[in-house]
Amino acid sequence: MICATVLEATTSAVLARLGEAAPLADLIEVRADAVPPGELDLATVLARRARPVIFTCRAAREGGLWTGTEEQRLALLKEAFERGAEWIDLEWDCELALDPGRVVVSRHDFEGTLAAHEMLASLRARSASVQKLARTVSDAKEALALLALAAREERPTIAIGMGAPGVATRLLAERSGAPWTYAAVGAPAAPGQLALDVMSRLRARRRVTRATRALGVLGKPVAHSRSPALMNAVFAAIGIDAVYTWLETEDPASVLAAAHGDPGWVGFSVTIPHKETAARACHRLAPAARATGAVNTVVRSGDEWVGHNTDALAVTTVLARSVPLEGAKVALLGAGGAARAAAWALREAGAKVTLHDRTEERGRRVASELGVAWGGPLAAARASGEERIVANATSVGMAPDVAASPVGDDAFDEKTIAFDMVYTPEETRFLELARRRGARTVSGIEMFVSQARAQLELWLGKHVAQRVSDEWLLQRVRHAS
Repeated sequence: MICATVLEATTSAVLARLGEAAPLADLIEVRADAVPPGELDLATVLARRARPVIFTCRAAREGGLWTGTEEQRLALLKEAFERGAEWIDLEWDCELALDPGRVVVSRHDFEGTLAAHEMLASLRARSASVQKLARTVSDAKEALALLALAAREERPTIAIGMGAPGVATRLLAERSGAPWTYAAVGAPAAPGQLALDVMSRLRARRRVTRATRALGVLGKPVAHSRSPALMNAVFAAIGIDAVYTWLETEDPASVLAAAHGDPGWVGFSVTIPHKETAARACHRLAPAARATGAVNTVVRSGDEWVGHNTDALAVTTVLARSVPLEGAKVALLGAGGAARAAAWALREAGAKVTLHDRTEERGRRVASELGVAWGGPLAAARASGEERIVANATSVGMAPDVAASPVGDDAFDEKTIAFDMVYTPEETRFLELARRRGARTVSGIEMFVSQARAQLELWLGKHVAQRVSDEWLLQRVRHAS
């Protein structure tokens, strides 16, 4: 279930948010601590609720906004209980005795310095039906550790990793036995809290349970990825009980290790800068991944993580629509995981590839390993007056730095086909410069859709991937922007 958090400073604003939240939420948390003491019309708020209410008046010591006395706060909580609020959220050290059947006991650590098991011990010591801990996390591996701890608790437990690396705890909360997850209607109540409309689109009215399968995209940064929006839309459309999340991490190997013991984790996408690191973390590599040394897809196979590279096939599939690849000349920009996949796939297709990179040592090494030519720095990829492909396999130009391009407009002329593997935004500066010079352009969003279809086949089977068309996938990706 989704609980919409309302954090407003006046009764009228709270009432407006209640109405806004009702169509999308299963229950609503009213954060009364944002309203100045004595100014909340509690009777009206509870009378107009269209969903069950969790009434919270968070103390400042737990990260709340309450400016009144502790006596005023406790009196307000007791009044909400007596007026019939379905749930009352009490801090772990709150000195107020209420019927535990309607109590959520909570503890918060915004600094991320408290041990999660110690926080849980303090929650267990209080009588309540539901317990909630929220602590700041710096990596997705900490988020998965919180979910694992919650899953082992006897009492229903909501474990929240605050901050962007903790978003998995919000999307996957009920897989660990949480009765609901929180989303914001209006201002977020904590770092990393998703907006209600975003959570609603990602969930698409699907119930998440302990049986729900989990997938995610590993990267840093990773918030730009449209994969969660696309994959969750696919799952909702064809009735797959799975949820796909962002996983911001410095160490993909640790996330794979954390998920290894949970058979509900089906697999992962891998984005910058982890495609080569993930290859080393897998138990086994499929041929394209082994040949390129780069992994963009990880699939569970029994007790193993198997690394695949769907980027390689996607590059040739997309470019072959515009030009025959046998004998085609390609200036490939970059030497990371995406470039490695492109270099190998294009060479296998018979193209003549010349690699350019900002770092000569790395560029020469990758070119040598993949059997393509070294062409010097990025600036050396200038227009040649003959038909060729200029392919950007760097992250330059990706949101938020959308004004950047790895090369200037002197890299293009009317005989160029400009292909950008960046897909956020769809119209990059690289493609804009190419178009100005009369070049044909191929957007990275086409490659994204092609490799996403291949991922679906690997994770869930070809019969699943065939139930959605490329045009449908393309529309969902664009909608996710």
